[in-house]
Amino acid sequence: MESILPFLSAAGLGGIIGAVITTFLQSWLSQKSAMNERRFREKMDAYVNLLYAMHKSEVEVSPGTAKLVGHWTNVIDLVGSAAVRRCCLRLQATNPLVSGDIHPDRPQALEA
Repeated sequence: MESILPFLSAAGLGGIIGAVITTFLQSWLSQKSAMNERRFREKMDAYVNLLYAMHKSEVEVSPGTAKLVGHWTNVIDLVGSAAVRRCCLRLQATNPLVSGDIHPDRPQALEA
């Protein structure tokens, strides 16, 4: 009995512990992947919708389009990086509707 007990415990417990570790690891990796995918989708939606709202506000000037730009700017403040926020502020600062003509830095702001 003493010679069988270490064999059974090594095979049984080792297999169970390995399966539990593998299950937890797979669960953690899939959860991490889902979170990364969600962050990517949120950022993509915010960037695309801000560009659309800025275009719409330049084509048709109204309080509704201004609110739309403000909404997506706030969303980008939540999900975007510091570099993206700086670029958005630069785009808004060089808006041709503010000064009445094309700002000299507008092409560089669009390239950033």
